[in-house]
Amino acid sequence: MTATASQTSLDEAAATLRSTLAVFTEPGALAALGDQDLLTLLRETERLGRSIDGVRVLAAGEIADRSRPDLGPGHLSTRLGCRTPAEVIERTALVSGRTARARVRLAERIRPAVTLTGELLPGAFPRVRAALADGTLSTDAAAAIVGELGPVLDRGSVIDAIEGVDGVHAAEHELVAAAQAGEPCDDVRMMAQTRALFLDPDGALPDEERAQRKRGIHLGRQRDGVVPFNGALLPEVAAQLQLLLDAYTNPKAGEGPRFVPDP
Repeated sequence: MTATASQTSLDEAAATLRSTLAVFTEPGALAALGDQDLLTLLRETERLGRSIDGVRVLAAGEIADRSRPDLGPGHLSTRLGCRTPAEVIERTALVSGRTARARVRLAERIRPAVTLTGELLPGAFPRVRAALADGTLSTDAAAAIVGELGPVLDRGSVIDAIEGVDGVHAAEHELVAAAQAGEPCDDVRMMAQTRALFLDPDGALPDEERAQRKRGIHLGRQRDGVVPFNGALLPEVAAQLQLLLDAYTNPKAGEGPRFVPDP
C-alpha cells in the first residue's frame, strides 16, 4: 500500500469513527440507553481508546527516534523548530508538555531496538508493547509496570536462582496478565512496586550513576514575561547554586562601605 493510499484509508476510518460516535453525543442519547447498553458503550469505547492510546505512544516513539541528535542538524524536531521530540508532539497533537513527555518516556521503554545490520530486536518490555498495541492494556497500567520495573532492569536483569528465569520479564508477564484480567491500574501499580522491591531490595538507596543520569535543568518557553524551569541537581551543585542565589537575593548584598561628607 502506498503512502497516499494509506493516508486515504486512515482518513476514511477516522471519519467513519467520528460519525459513529457522534450518535452517542447527541443530547439525550446516553439518557435513552438502558443500564447494560450504557455499560457496554463505556466498555467498548474504553477498549477503542486504549487502542488509540497505543498508537499514540508508538507514534511518539517514532517521532523521538527521528529526532535523535546523532541524525545531524536535519533531524525531525530541528526541522520543525522544536527543541525536543516532546515539543513536536505537544504542538502537533495539541496536548500538554507533561502528556507528551509521558508518551515519549513510555515509548522509549517499549520501542524495538535496531542492530547495525537493520535487524529488529524486541524492546525492553515486549509484552507491554504487544498489549498496548492490541488495546488490552491502558497507558496508565503500562506506565506503572514500566516505571517500576524499568529501573530494576537498568541495573541488570535479575535471574531467579531457583527457576532460572529473568525475574523482570517474568514480573512483566504477570503484571500485564493481571491488568488484562481486570485488575485496576492502581492495584497494578502496587503489585509492580512490590515485585520491583522483591527483585531489587536496594533499589531505593541512592545511586551515583542514577543521579548522574537524572541531573539536568530544563528551560521552558517564555510566557507572560517569564521563563519557567525545572530540573534535578547533584547535592554539591545544588549547594553551590543555593549560595549563589542567596548572594543575589540577600537584601544586604548590595551594601558595602559608604563614604559620607565630613560634617
